Amino acid sequence: MKTVYADVVWLINFAMDFVILLVTGWMAKKKTKRWRLLTGAAIGASYSLLLIFPVAATTIVSLFAKLLFSCLMVLIVFGPQNVVEFLRFWGLFYLASFLLGGAAYGINSLFYDTQLLGGMVFTSGKPAWIPNIGVSLVALSVPVVYVLGRTTWNRMERWKLRDANLWNVSVVIDGQSVRFAGLLDTGNALTDPLTRLPVAVVEWEAVAAILPEVLHQPYRGQRDPTLELAELELDERWQSRFRIVPYRGVGGSMGMLLAFRPAEMVLEQNESRLTVDRILIALNPKPLSSDNTYQAILPPACLSEESISKPLNADLLGRKESTAG
Repeated sequence: MKTVYADVVWLINFAMDFVILLVTGWMAKKKTKRWRLLTGAAIGASYSLLLIFPVAATTIVSLFAKLLFSCLMVLIVFGPQNVVEFLRFWGLFYLASFLLGGAAYGINSLFYDTQLLGGMVFTSGKPAWIPNIGVSLVALSVPVVYVLGRTTWNRMERWKLRDANLWNVSVVIDGQSVRFAGLLDTGNALTDPLTRLPVAVVEWEAVAAILPEVLHQPYRGQRDPTLELAELELDERWQSRFRIVPYRGVGGSMGMLLAFRPAEMVLEQNESRLTVDRILIALNPKPLSSDNTYQAILPPACLSEESISKPLNADLLGRKESTAG
């Protein structure tokens, strides 16, 4: 009769879960603290101890427990900020589990003598805790892993492309500046019809620190500031800076955005540091990114020779700065 020690089973699952979480973080390009990885692996390994109890071996209870424990592991290790980000990490977690589980099972079957005993696989007499998978489930898992892997990989490629177009943006006006992330979008061809300047669309909260206080009220009240501009008590400097830029949305909707011309806008990415002075900043009343990755949509025209004046000035670093978010 084979003897299975609970501590051995727990340690085996702890090691496997730790590797799976490491691979998940690597695929998601998410750096996590070591204590989070250890805590997540410990929670995942604790699931294996439930299988000692007969009630936990039933299909419904086992499925519920697996989903619950995997959700807890993702939440604790990666700390997603919203549902979309959670589903991303969750999908990558299961993808890593499928890949590593299949690789471990294949290697064991190829090099070692294995035995099945009540769902437990013994490799050379040592418990490996690999589930007893039927042929029908293996056949079903092939398209599932393929679809999940292809979908996740495509999304990762899109995120990689998006990350390559992310810039750190500094907007300077009246000796003050704000910093936020901007996405360079080739689909943004918005220009001011009067000055023909390219327009960067920015969340109003990202530049709220340098805007007049009276302008905060309509945005916070979810009102159109272009309709109240004449009634706002703005000083002469800001009255001359503001423009109203018409736009057309993807679905054909049309509207107006309040825009202003900054004294300077600085773009930074890796070793590239550029200063843009021919641009307008249009204030968007709502967030532009569902996961708060960026707060502005930059037009490609802002990188043209006409818009770029010079490399980053060193004296800008000494100016008063407030960071968005």
